[in-house]
Amino acid sequence: MNIRTALLPHKHVRFSESIIALAGLVRNILVEPRTIDELWSDVTRSSALWPTKPSFTYLVLAVDVLFAIGQIEAAPGGRIRKASQPGMTETPNEPQEFSGHFIRSPGNG
Repeated sequence: MNIRTALLPHKHVRFSESIIALAGLVRNILVEPRTIDELWSDVTRSSALWPTKPSFTYLVLAVDVLFAIGQIEAAPGGRIRKASQPGMTETPNEPQEFSGHFIRSPGNG
């Protein structure tokens, strides 16, 4: 796997198959600190409406991307959480349900 071709969508990789898209889904469902196994369970449950089933490798890469851009941080107990940003009061967000309608092409049903 070439990380460059998997990271961003392009003519051979749909948005739903890109690591950036999965990172967005992960950040959206990361409401409270989670272990990677708990997060995997949440992602597989949430991906019922996702056009493709992400692999565990892609989940780890998506978590790496979120960590690299400062969107998540390590939490006690081997967990990860959304990064706290100084000067902002964080209100818990409810995970938004993904409709998937903007990703599917006309030929995908």
